Amino acid sequence: MAHRTCGKKKSLSKHARRRFRERYALSMNKYDLNALANICQKGEYFCFLESQSLTRKKAVVFYQDEYFPVIYHKELKSIVTVLTFDMLNDREQKLFAEKLGITVQAMREKFQITESKSPPASPLYRRSC
Repeated sequence: MAHRTCGKKKSLSKHARRRFRERYALSMNKYDLNALANICQKGEYFCFLESQSLTRKKAVVFYQDEYFPVIYHKELKSIVTVLTFDMLNDREQKLFAEKLGITVQAMREKFQITESKSPPASPLYRRSC
């Protein structure tokens, strides 16, 4: 039985647009999401954080002069969701700060992060920028 990816991709896109609006007050259209997905597909993200599974990757992308932590679905070539920086765990925040060339404290102040709300990453999928 063949997978029905069209409906799944459409629902992921709708979810991602909703999360951009909710978390960043940005209205992203399908062209914006496709541009973000293309960045991830080409491996041109600003900072790779981890593989969440064989199909999903967590990374920070730089788009339209802003940084966005996203979850990317490799098979569907689609953005699953966008996160806020306080949703990244301490290790991921440290990786991002190192890539920016600043301290974790400076990064937290710049992005108005009080503390990490995510649990530590699974040791199985740890990667660096």
